[in-house]
Amino acid sequence: MAELATSLTDEDVIAYLQDAAELLESEPTGSVGLLEKFPSLAEEYDLEGFIDETDPEQWIRATPTVYPRWRIGKGIHQDPDQLPDIDDDPDCRLEIVPYDPDSIEDLQEYVVQHIKCQIRDCFVHMGMVPPEPFHVQGPGADINTMQFQRYDFLQPYHDPDADIDWESV
Repeated sequence: MAELATSLTDEDVIAYLQDAAELLESEPTGSVGLLEKFPSLAEEYDLEGFIDETDPEQWIRATPTVYPRWRIGKGIHQDPDQLPDIDDDPDCRLEIVPYDPDSIEDLQEYVVQHIKCQIRDCFVHMGMVPPEPFHVQGPGADINTMQFQRYDFLQPYHDPDADIDWESV
């Protein structure tokens, strides 16, 4: 933390942050490829080793083993003997309904779709139009699906058959 605080007074870091802010202001909200521009910008200021958040491999920090957790009404239930083996909250959770796939490929496709829906939900809840690869419909995280069902001011992203206006959130 001290290293981060000290770095914020470094002239190169300040210049990088100013250029990054200008880049964010000049691009439309949710522009595909925007995050891919930051590594080359960091390289211009010789900060590529310091600005790790621009590397997508660094975005997921915590992944637990798979364990069951289920909702009945408003309560969430889980087996205390199968709790995750990590010290941090996971960056992603599979919150899928029971599913009987025809093949392992079908299951993989189902899980990828579910994760894309969670990523879409993150953008929507930040008030940003999701990038094109995340213009997907279906249930994401359980809490987001419940909000989409309950609040009329949110589009029904959870509904695979709904008409979604991808130009607004």
